[in-house]
Amino acid sequence: MKGYSQILESINIGIVIIDKEFNIVEWNAWMANYSEKREDDVLGENIYKVFPELDRVCFNRGCKSVFSFGNLVFLSSKLHKFLFPFKLSGAYSASFEYMQQSCYLIPIKDENGETTSLMINVHDVTENAILEKHLKELSYVDGLTGVYNRRTFERRLVE
Repeated sequence: MKGYSQILESINIGIVIIDKEFNIVEWNAWMANYSEKREDDVLGENIYKVFPELDRVCFNRGCKSVFSFGNLVFLSSKLHKFLFPFKLSGAYSASFEYMQQSCYLIPIKDENGETTSLMINVHDVTENAILEKHLKELSYVDGLTGVYNRRTFERRLVE
């Protein structure tokens, strides 16, 4: 992987590579920046030791699927909100406590086609989640008056 280190370090997504024992093999600069955990401190460590919060059904099931069947797994921000608990600061922190993330668990196979490790791609989708939340609010509130609109009235009537 070291041949691709310049790409891993410059890409604007988090990249973590773990082996079958869940030990961290790669940790890019994006992950170091948002997690506040340096690469030197996490390489070789078990990912559950570094992030005990990952010991969740969605992550465990996804990793098992990747290692057993060699397929890609997508963890949607709509269902899971985030995988890694990265605190937000600034304007976004008013809407969410943690960075909203969509994550891919991707198999890395050897020359025999056996999955030997797993790459976790972490995409920050906080801005999209905020825009979606805002659009949802706009669908129930009149933009000019700030009063609930007819759609809200009809929905509440049914309730």
